[in-house]
Amino acid sequence: REQLEVHKTRRRGDAHEMSAPRVDCPLFWDRLERLYSNWRANRDSTDNPNWKADAIIICGGLTTDESRKTNALQLWLFGYEFTETLICFAENVVLILSSPKKVNILEPITGSVDGRSSSVPIKFLTKEKDNLNDLFKEISTTIDSSFSGKSIGILKRENISGPFADAWMSHLTGMRQDHLDVAPAVSELFSVKDQAELKAIKTAALISGHVLRMNLLPAIEKTIDSEKNMTHQQLSKQTEAIFSTPEQISSKLSAELVDSCYTPLVQSGGVYDLRAGAASNQDNLHFGTIIVGLGARYKSYCSNVARTYLVDATKDQEEAYNLLLECHQVVCQNLKPGIPINEIHSAVVSLVQSKNPDLVPKLTKNLGFSMGIEFMESAYVINDKNKKLIQPNMVFNIGIGFQGLELKENPKNDPKKQMYALFVADTVLVTKDQPEIMTEKSPKNFTEISYKLDDKKEEVAPPKKKTKSPQPVRTSPVETETKLRSSTGKARKDEQQKLAAEAKRKEHQKELEEKKRREAQEIYARKQKKGKTTETKEVTVVNSYKDPSQFPVTESVNKIIVDTTHESVLMPIYGMLVPFHISTIKNASKGTDEEYLRINFNTSDNADANNNVVYIKELTYRSSDTKALATALRLIKELRKRVSQRDEKLRLESDIVEQDKLIISKGRNPRLSDIFVRPSPTGRKTTGILEGHTNGFRFTTPKGANVDILYKNIAHAFFQPAENELLVLIHFHLNHAIMIGKKKTQDVQFCTEVMEVSQALDGRYKHGEDELEDEQRERQLRARLNNEFQSFVKRIEEATGLEFDMPYSDLGFSGVPHRSNVLLQPTVNCLVNLTEQPFFVMSLKAVEIAYFERVQFSLKNFDLVFVMKDYSKPVIHINAIGIDFLESIKEWLDSCDIKYYEGTQTLNWNRIMGVIQADPQKFHTEEGGWSFLNPDSDEDEDDGEQSSDFEGGGDSDGYGSESEDEDEFSEASDEDEVEDEDSEEDEGEDWDVLERKAAREDDEKKMTRQKRGRDFDSDEEREEEEREKKRKQSASVKSGGGKMAAGGASKGSGSGSKGSGSKGAGAGARSGKPATSLPLKKRT
Repeated sequence: REQLEVHKTRRRGDAHEMSAPRVDCPLFWDRLERLYSNWRANRDSTDNPNWKADAIIICGGLTTDESRKTNALQLWLFGYEFTETLICFAENVVLILSSPKKVNILEPITGSVDGRSSSVPIKFLTKEKDNLNDLFKEISTTIDSSFSGKSIGILKRENISGPFADAWMSHLTGMRQDHLDVAPAVSELFSVKDQAELKAIKTAALISGHVLRMNLLPAIEKTIDSEKNMTHQQLSKQTEAIFSTPEQISSKLSAELVDSCYTPLVQSGGVYDLRAGAASNQDNLHFGTIIVGLGARYKSYCSNVARTYLVDATKDQEEAYNLLLECHQVVCQNLKPGIPINEIHSAVVSLVQSKNPDLVPKLTKNLGFSMGIEFMESAYVINDKNKKLIQPNMVFNIGIGFQGLELKENPKNDPKKQMYALFVADTVLVTKDQPEIMTEKSPKNFTEISYKLDDKKEEVAPPKKKTKSPQPVRTSPVETETKLRSSTGKARKDEQQKLAAEAKRKEHQKELEEKKRREAQEIYARKQKKGKTTETKEVTVVNSYKDPSQFPVTESVNKIIVDTTHESVLMPIYGMLVPFHISTIKNASKGTDEEYLRINFNTSDNADANNNVVYIKELTYRSSDTKALATALRLIKELRKRVSQRDEKLRLESDIVEQDKLIISKGRNPRLSDIFVRPSPTGRKTTGILEGHTNGFRFTTPKGANVDILYKNIAHAFFQPAENELLVLIHFHLNHAIMIGKKKTQDVQFCTEVMEVSQALDGRYKHGEDELEDEQRERQLRARLNNEFQSFVKRIEEATGLEFDMPYSDLGFSGVPHRSNVLLQPTVNCLVNLTEQPFFVMSLKAVEIAYFERVQFSLKNFDLVFVMKDYSKPVIHINAIGIDFLESIKEWLDSCDIKYYEGTQTLNWNRIMGVIQADPQKFHTEEGGWSFLNPDSDEDEDDGEQSSDFEGGGDSDGYGSESEDEDEFSEASDEDEVEDEDSEEDEGEDWDVLERKAAREDDEKKMTRQKRGRDFDSDEEREEEEREKKRKQSASVKSGGGKMAAGGASKGSGSGSKGSGSKGAGAGARSGKPATSLPLKKRT
């Protein structure tokens, strides 16, 4: 037992060294009540003498190294260790003697929470410089009046030291009471666990199993595979280092809560010690029988797991190991409430006696022990003498082994293999029914722990002078003798494994394709039974005026009037003002000729194809009052701008779901300070505070700009520590978009930078020690911020049940989802890029299929396309992915059960999705669904021609999915967006305008020459003039002809004539039909 106590005690640190520790009062009261219940129930019992004391004294020394049972009891009660603190449990009161700071920390346990308080009165004694003797006398008086006052229960084996402990031991020696050892009673108290303890032990067991499977065992296999010498202690220390960085195991773990129970054990080479507390020696790892063991401690609660790995096992070893597993099974089957412990030991001995009597002396004396906040609770050791009864909610370390075994046959005559041992240990929970093995994820069947080596030479390889040691491979139930050889054999094995993995992946992909086809057929079969529903498009009816009385009063009808109140433009036609709502106007513009104003209207795309439709496409007005035209143009643009901004705002807010009101919780809420939000509500980088409340988060800035996010609106939550990035962040992808400032967003991020930017005032660069200090300061800042964010995430998870995903950096790959090349990282449920804006978050559950484009031998990059299950959503493109990532991405997609295809061409996804959306039922039920994407699909020629139409041509659809994200994160204002629309007005000028413009320029040049007194200086100048004139004419023909072709009609017949001599405005119209079908007469 003393050797066992060499295990490292979980250090929480002194309470005065911790930041704002808080005692869980209800938990303390429950456990204090358990202590008094056991004490009062067993104090007068003749069967259990451990609780005979009339008072119990627990005293802590200056350090926690030599008072493990005291520390365990303090942790069990308070959750913290307190040095130089004395606790006296009397019949009707609990006295706690400590320093003022510690008394202040413990003060809340005397109060009440939700109307509940301690069942036993608690009194604090605060020690000062010279009042210890008086306080000790008060404790003595209390002990005298506790029960009969004849005995004091203490922890006799505790070695406490320090001035306070020495003063108390001196006073205790002079007291009249007898001293009884209550260590067994404390062990009994710890044996039955409550739910909080069980939860901590289960987590510790998961950590133990994970470190064994993912760290220690791979390290052993790598050592054998690389043929390097590594000692047992080196492997042990390498594994122990994992516990100091538990973030490698899970993002939900922190170094404050995780530790190792003891230094991990590694033994091989014929030297084995199966006793608790054994240590690894300095021998090199031997490829024979390897015994490993480790234990994780979480929130001070212990777990343990141990395994034996056999290399080139003989038949005798296999039989002995299988018998050991039977013994392990017998112990677990008998771990039931009410069964005496010694009967479990007898059942195992009987089994070994019946199967192999020679192994009875080799069986370990103890078959395990109960564990919890102490690694070994001595009151419940499984041996042939312990008659205590098993109780529910006990946790045992079941450790069974055979030691001192010897091989009957040693084929390789290896002396280190001659002697061997076998050992298996698990953490087991006692329940009312069947026991629960908490470390069962660590395999222990013979086929899973046995390796087979074959050092035969390759038949093709020539003989070498130096032969390398054999390499291991894990056997499986199907293939029990897989062989590893030297470098040539290893390369062949790697290639075979790669081919086998690829074949397995292809088979799984076929299953996924068939599964998706069946699901689609079932869905559309159900829809067919319900009947088809016809979708009707909503038509928006726009009314400028509901009543003639609303018309504006005007003196002239030959004037364009802009009515901002009714958002309409009144235009003179046939001597009457005809109102047009501003939404029907596409744009308005003036050419180089200031006397003309052209107004284009919105028309239907298929209006030209329908001969029965009569519509106005364009109106052109001419007036000698250029200021009036300029004013009308300005007012039309301003009205369009205002209405467009309003419509854009309504469009953005149309799909925004009204959120519930945030319920502010009082008290110490989880919070993060000095962080900033992206996107910012103010448009600038603004720091603030993020707090978790009853039903959501609130981010508050110093200027009062709040951002509220409800828990139920969060679709995905992410936590990304600053490992290889300059930001540590928390990111929320929302179910429904919210408005932050003037922008709608579905992704909200809270982050802070981990690098301090500094520059010397004199402009000199830093060298040597200054750079080292900066690097050290940055590492400390990075670690501190990571811990703060991680603690915030854990508190939120515990309080709300919201789960945070963490990106897997080792599975990341570079690609272009928007405009720039970024690092994309998978999480459990998504593929994300959370560092650069615009953010990229794609839920894997929403993905229908994935398609690899441009996968060719000659190309270094390929593209990846994701098709959503909602066909109305655009496909997602990730471009320019390095070819090196191809296999890893396929493996990841296959592990996520996502069907993928690949091809050498870029497909026209707009056309493909248009065909599918037209009739998705036909696509899935009659046309084979996505099977046309298979490169080896046996489609007929017609189908082949149809699919070839989908190949990309001039239509570059690769970046079609960017538009929405670009709009969200564009820095341009809404006004700039409206001005961009107005830029469409310059679509080219009419034939007449270009002709007049060219003639006017010619006249100006001619007048210039006349003023100079000559027409041309030389023949070269005359030729240059002629070439310039021809060029302008050619440009005029091209522009005018293109405009008429676009309009689908000849030149308008009603344009105003210069020769009319009128001052009024002339109206001309271009319609989708010849001018005769719309008989508009010009009016002067």
